[in-house]
Amino acid sequence: MNSINLSQSETASATELAESYRLDISRKLVPKKRSEMGQFLTSVPIARFMASLFDSVEYGQIRLLDAGAGVGSLTAAFVEEFCSRTTHPQEIYIKAYELEPTMIEYLQSTFTNCCRLCRDNGIDLQEKIEVEDFIEGGAKQLANDLFQCPPAKESFTHVIMNPPYKKIRSNSPQRKWLQAVGVEISNLYAGFLTIAIEMLRPRGELVAIVPRSFCNGPYFKSFRRFLLEQMTIKRFHVFESRTHAFKDDEVLQENIIFHAVKGAALETVRITSSHSVEFSKEYGEMIVEDMTQRTVPYSSVVKPEDSEKFIHIATTDFEQHVVDRISVFNYIATLNHSRLDSRLRGNDA
Repeated sequence: MNSINLSQSETASATELAESYRLDISRKLVPKKRSEMGQFLTSVPIARFMASLFDSVEYGQIRLLDAGAGVGSLTAAFVEEFCSRTTHPQEIYIKAYELEPTMIEYLQSTFTNCCRLCRDNGIDLQEKIEVEDFIEGGAKQLANDLFQCPPAKESFTHVIMNPPYKKIRSNSPQRKWLQAVGVEISNLYAGFLTIAIEMLRPRGELVAIVPRSFCNGPYFKSFRRFLLEQMTIKRFHVFESRTHAFKDDEVLQENIIFHAVKGAALETVRITSSHSVEFSKEYGEMIVEDMTQRTVPYSSVVKPEDSEKFIHIATTDFEQHVVDRISVFNYIATLNHSRLDSRLRGNDA
């Protein structure tokens, strides 16, 4: 890590240093290697925006999970966010998983900077880095829970995550580990989310940046059911451009950020969107110049009568009108199909 001047840690913030680490490691990892990893590192503006989405709930002790931590940009943003709030937690414990060896020195340096920041704000910070595949490590913990009462797995109050985006081969170790705990999923990011949700405490919060692909289609149906049974989605942010979220890595992927709470009551969902990723804080909220926003009933996002549990993220009133119209037609078609099937079976009343 010779190209990074660690002496600047006296003046630069934890996230600014993490950003310099991100740019340095991005230059070192060839595109083929990044593609094999399926991991694209989070820029500081996005990391800060994600950290800002967590509720302002008073916690004496925060337990944070960062799976696929990279150089620690998300953790740094999270620590900065909670150090800046009016009420500080007394303790922050961080568990970070990172499999790529070249990331570890950067990640350790990020944690050193976070410890300094917490110390300056009277917060006790403890951290642990697991150089391990999160799917394997998490699945082992969940598997052990089947034979122990009470469960032995670690639990967390918060999860912040930019998981790897990659299909899981049918013969891969990750697929076998997931199957061992009863999970059938075809993409790494959904596997990461599933295990992280299992590790969340009741009322625990999750913020993640992921592809939008899980919102519909048959491949993610079981994951959607699990997600919606366990978590209540409070916020979506949509990037209108496929290239901006990870522009440094040339990722052509439609990404969204979502915030969800485990076991919360169904209320409303706030939906924001932007082309830009250059977020800044104004009046205590992270915004961007071209941001649009709407607040809609939960039933507008997940239709109660939809057996597929599609997640509709309409960023404009016109899009919502189209979604509502299509949903009515789909419901009528499903109802008519059910009635026809009933007649054919001789069960029609």
